Amino acid sequence: MRLHLALEIQNSNSFPLNYNYQLASAIYKKLQLSTPEFAAFLHDKGYVSQGRAFKFFTFALKFNVDRVVNNSFMLRSRDMDLYISSPLMNDFISHLLAGIQQDPLIQISFNQMYITAKIKDAEALPPPQFSKNMKFNFLSPLVLTRTDGLNENKKLKQHYLRYNEDMNDINRAFNNNLIKKYETLTELKYDGEGVSLEWDWNYIKEKEKNGKRITQKISIPKPNERDIDIIGNCAPVTIKGDPFLIVTGYEAGFGEKNSMGFGLATEVIRNN
Repeated sequence: MRLHLALEIQNSNSFPLNYNYQLASAIYKKLQLSTPEFAAFLHDKGYVSQGRAFKFFTFALKFNVDRVVNNSFMLRSRDMDLYISSPLMNDFISHLLAGIQQDPLIQISFNQMYITAKIKDAEALPPPQFSKNMKFNFLSPLVLTRTDGLNENKKLKQHYLRYNEDMNDINRAFNNNLIKKYETLTELKYDGEGVSLEWDWNYIKEKEKNGKRITQKISIPKPNERDIDIIGNCAPVTIKGDPFLIVTGYEAGFGEKNSMGFGLATEVIRNN
């Protein structure tokens, strides 16, 4: 299920450039208002299968920017649109709505300051008609990785896949992630055909011609350590294949790092 929250900033004409971690924390706080036990479970553990943990929600924030000054967006308007998606209707969505009903304010902490947004309206968005051939745009960047050996601390080193890298690597990571989500949600072994992802190269070429970037880097703070830089891709895609996997990605988020606000897609055109 997908929610649209209409927000209005109460106390600022600017917004932090890297807000994903803070906004994710604000969402957990809304869950905690309703059901502390579920909020703690989702934050600390999540839904685990085959060594992978999923939180099964994603979000995207849309707003109008005038310019960027000192790592902050200067806003043209204090109105914002927050989209939150999850397949967990009876858990995540119901607890989130209950938390919003208790407190219609969202507070985002940034550098010892609080930006307060009022939730003016909340509505459920109808899903698209799913098929085996669909085009999507990403409201928040699509993140995919592959493992490239070990780093200096003997931990697995992640390489963030860019749109212009090997499509076999991209589709392998895209499929593996979707299948693991599907199996965790359904508790069934997946034996379907999978899906394939194709970039909208006309869109990409036009953006590149105008000097616009397709990739986006977002920093996530980590206590007592260096920030983590996450690199995602911002371009429309066509996804072909198993509609059950497409539904899973649409609701839970495509790709990785979904609970940090990545991989939320919206249908552009349904291809017949």
